[in-house]
Amino acid sequence: MSSNTYDLIILGGGAAGFSAAIEANRKRMKTLLINGGLPLGGTCVNVGCIPTKFLLEITDIYSGKRCRRFSSLSFSSHLDYSEMLEEKRKLVDSLRRTNYEKLLSGLTQVEFVPGKAEFIDERTVQVNGRKFTSSYFIIATGSSPFPPPLPGLRETGYLTHRTALDLPRLPESLLVIGGGPQGLEFAQIFSRLGVHVVVVEKEDQILPQAEPLLSQELRKYLEEEGIEIITGIRVKKIERKGERKRVYLEDESIEVEEIMVCVGGTGNTRKMGLEKIGIEITEKGFIKVNKFLQTSLPHIYSAGDVIGPPQLETVAA
Repeated sequence: MSSNTYDLIILGGGAAGFSAAIEANRKRMKTLLINGGLPLGGTCVNVGCIPTKFLLEITDIYSGKRCRRFSSLSFSSHLDYSEMLEEKRKLVDSLRRTNYEKLLSGLTQVEFVPGKAEFIDERTVQVNGRKFTSSYFIIATGSSPFPPPLPGLRETGYLTHRTALDLPRLPESLLVIGGGPQGLEFAQIFSRLGVHVVVVEKEDQILPQAEPLLSQELRKYLEEEGIEIITGIRVKKIERKGERKRVYLEDESIEVEEIMVCVGGTGNTRKMGLEKIGIEITEKGFIKVNKFLQTSLPHIYSAGDVIGPPQLETVAA
């Protein structure tokens, strides 16, 4: 077996890819892990549950002291927004080093190559001009935000769950398109920081997949925190009004400083040569797999966010 030939090549260093690398190492398979895009750890540690849960915790403490429920209690509270972002960055960097980079260095059967891989044929990929062959592949390249085709959205500009984590300053007002878990999470974070937040959900309830009673009670809780929630209505178009943005709904319009889109996504499958080798992909860019996670080529598997919902770190792993 040549130095560039492996038992298994894994594309993607997130939860799915890393779990596969650990198991392959245990089985003493000669494995190559290739990772491009987000740093090692993928969505969860870099732009997902780790940073957002940190922000939820610190803003919960801050808002609890800022909003006085009892007139007999008085607290002074100050939050340094820039320092909060720096603390979040240090936490992410630390966990990435501990849980991924250090762990990877201890996997004796796994080699690592940074870069974006492209299939040359059914058993060969190319990365940074180098070619690698393998008997089996796992594609676990994750997904990216992909906004809906709303008139004016791209021209006006918008935030995603990635860009919202590093805003240089807080907006005065924010409209969140999408009342699912991600949209509500960010709505709560920004609202607790003093931003006026409006959530617009096209279905009749927030968390459309949840039990109606749970959705109703959560809505009450969030509205008590000051979040404005509008359900059962669609966004028609968006326009820029000077330094602000106007969002047109079916029967009203709302002017805000920033817009955040928390609906839609696409698999990270572009420019990988998948169509060339016959890997079937959905209209939204997700890879089609069977119940064994095999693609249309039986020696190539796929897992994690790149195969579509449910896009959860625990499911990927």
